[in-house]
Amino acid sequence: MVKEHKSFKELVNTALYQFLSGYHDPEEPPFIVQPKAMGLNSGIDISEFNKLVDDLDSDAFLEVADLSNASYKANTAGDHDNP
Repeated sequence: MVKEHKSFKELVNTALYQFLSGYHDPEEPPFIVQPKAMGLNSGIDISEFNKLVDDLDSDAFLEVADLSNASYKANTAGDHDNP
């Protein structure tokens, strides 16, 4: 691919136009995915990994949110001037 000095918007518009019009460069070889074994045991559903990460992120966020909320309440407990 040749480096061109174009704005990001111009590059995106050109790429979209070429994709939607069916254009392809005959000199550029097609992109082929080379599959690799992940070494997982049979019966492991890798789609559940994302759910596990989401659950862990949610738990970590809730711990931080509870701490910051408790800190906020402690700092404002004696503040009676604010309605």
